[in-house]
Amino acid sequence: MSFRRKITRRQFIKGAAIAGGAMMMPGMPPFLRKGHAFGWSTPLKKFMDPMPLFVTDIPLATRFTDQKYSGVDYYKLTAGVFRQQLHSQLPATGTRLYGYRDHTGTGFHKHLAGAVLATKGTPVRFSFASDLPASHMLPYDLTIPSPGTGGLRQDRAAVHLHGGLVPWTSDGGPFHWESNANNGGYVKGDSVTPWLWDGGSVAGVPNPNSKVWDYFYPNNQSARLMWYHDHAIGQTRLNAYAGVATGYIVQDDWDKLEAYGGGILQNIHGIPFLGQPIVFQDKVFWDPANDPSYNLYVTDALPGDLWYPWQYDPAIWPVAKGATPPTPSAVAEFFGDTMLANGVVFPFHNVGVGWHRFRFLNACNARFLDLSFVQERVHPKNGLTGEPAMSNTNKPIPANVDVWQIGTEGGFLPTPVPLIQAGLPVQPFILGPAERADILVRFNQAGNVILYNVAGSPFPGGAPIFDWFAGATKTPATPKPGFGPNTRTIMRFAVSGTSNINVTVPTTIPVSYIPTAIDPVNGGLMVDPNALNPAGDIYTDPFTGLTYAYDPVPVELTLNEVVEPQGFANGGANTGRLLTLIGNRAAPTLLPFGAGGAYYFEPPTESVVYNTLRIWKVYNLTADAHPMHFHLFNVQILGRQPVDKNLLPRGPARLPLPNEMGFKETVNMYPGEVTIVAALVEDPLPVPAYPRVIDPFTGATRPAVPVTVAGQTVNSMLPFSPRLNAAYGLNADEYVWHCHILEHEEHDMMRPLVASD
Repeated sequence: MSFRRKITRRQFIKGAAIAGGAMMMPGMPPFLRKGHAFGWSTPLKKFMDPMPLFVTDIPLATRFTDQKYSGVDYYKLTAGVFRQQLHSQLPATGTRLYGYRDHTGTGFHKHLAGAVLATKGTPVRFSFASDLPASHMLPYDLTIPSPGTGGLRQDRAAVHLHGGLVPWTSDGGPFHWESNANNGGYVKGDSVTPWLWDGGSVAGVPNPNSKVWDYFYPNNQSARLMWYHDHAIGQTRLNAYAGVATGYIVQDDWDKLEAYGGGILQNIHGIPFLGQPIVFQDKVFWDPANDPSYNLYVTDALPGDLWYPWQYDPAIWPVAKGATPPTPSAVAEFFGDTMLANGVVFPFHNVGVGWHRFRFLNACNARFLDLSFVQERVHPKNGLTGEPAMSNTNKPIPANVDVWQIGTEGGFLPTPVPLIQAGLPVQPFILGPAERADILVRFNQAGNVILYNVAGSPFPGGAPIFDWFAGATKTPATPKPGFGPNTRTIMRFAVSGTSNINVTVPTTIPVSYIPTAIDPVNGGLMVDPNALNPAGDIYTDPFTGLTYAYDPVPVELTLNEVVEPQGFANGGANTGRLLTLIGNRAAPTLLPFGAGGAYYFEPPTESVVYNTLRIWKVYNLTADAHPMHFHLFNVQILGRQPVDKNLLPRGPARLPLPNEMGFKETVNMYPGEVTIVAALVEDPLPVPAYPRVIDPFTGATRPAVPVTVAGQTVNSMLPFSPRLNAAYGLNADEYVWHCHILEHEEHDMMRPLVASD
């Protein structure tokens, strides 16, 4: 626990940056002794290539037009490997990537292809298969996660709809993985169990026992940008970084397509239809001159392929005395040196003066983004571009833009929030990994505008070795103006001509949220007593009229850092690496490291009941901010309160930011604070749309999904999790909650989340 250490990890990292290679491991390649065990990308010129656009350049997934299932949109998706050039100066052979293809052809689409455009109230069903290679394209550490991966196959993948209100069988959790049957036979995760009727019949009579493992998304959610990505245990960080991820957009009446003058598409409220998703990632592209040993730990890598750390470097992360991390080893965090937008390195995007709508997604493994729009400098002598124009105080000069945020990952905000007005920041514009922002941007004058990032990595303090910009001296190499590596200048908006989109920012948007009032005792917010019954134990949603059982007694949890103890890793090795964990204050006997948290495979300590409203308090005892992601349910932030080492308040809670005043499912939790949220646990399969049937084995009443084929309907019962039953004797539904710094999630800041009626 960082409160008990003589030196915090943040201090350790900063000190290591100054010390340089003084703590390098023996036998390290000579190129690393001048810095750290991190490769870095070859310089790539900025703003050479246009940003690909979803729909026109990045194909959406294609629905079956001859599908046999009635009342759903049906897809078939496969994950596999392909090559694509992500910058004009990268090798023409292309960078090796993982990604999705659908049933329309054998070739793979472009990076990020396969996004789904869904409609509220119309379910989506799809089948998934892995066509990934037997050996991973990135360095693979077999010692994580905690013991019992459920299989050492490197071709595993699972599909998690991030932000989806879905039955547990379709959550795509850590044990929903499937392997490539062509690599020695098909193997599945412990939670995979066939459950949906596939239309099979005997003599024309439906056979309910003819079932398949398909994903089913009810889409009973308001308009929002979600995304789906791999979640296979032990390799989520690798598969997501390799490219197994794309978008999933749900539309409702506020996003309904309407024709607008001049062919511009707007909805009935004047907001530009759909809005262009922009997915941000940070990568490293392998340069053999910078890491000649990389090919020892991957198969068939070519220059320009993705690079990922293969060595745990004690000059960056602490290691226990006498311990030896494996090679290759998982690392505590990964920070790339080169920024991509929609799968292209440092792209430009042409826009007109006027209004535009964008949907930002931070898809980085660990890097936070603190965003602004700044003017681009043109050097008066050599004409070089690609860097921000700087003021006489050495600060980037703001661009003349207005920015309003109208939504988060939880859907539209009830009240749109101004982020930037006439170029000046009004509210912080911070996106942790997996967070989204639905924004309206008005470019007020022609010129080049840079989307600029100043977030420290790790966030919030930051270490200079991960902050790449022109002239940086603490990074392993010094970038030149106009070229990468660079993590500050993400992309260019080239503003010319006029946008003919006419927007009036709505003052309010009629979406559901939890009414709140100022908490007079603790500060921050509390659930508005007027939304409760007189006894205070029933919450009524004023927008839907639905009722939820309310329990104000908080669930108290902790976020922790420890050094990996001997025997924790697979094989019982003494690896001594940094380990991030979640703890539950009500279950101290289950925590193997005292108050240091529990690893994933310990018995579940967090459980929820459908149709309830609970308060969660999460104490961050680490040196980092953590973007904590809740599967199944959305939350609303009530406040953040400073605490001391005994977890006692050091002052009143502060209010959530204005652009956090709606539902969220990924919440940034800062060091030395307790983050307080109200968790609304909705039923993903509500009656009457999804009838109840009796489980013949347990006698429990279970939801069922009606499947209709050729006019015949079978109610497919939702099973209990076989893994929870086998491991813990529980008949319940299986979800998880975790940090969305993917290296943290995997090692081992993720815990089971048990749901039941």
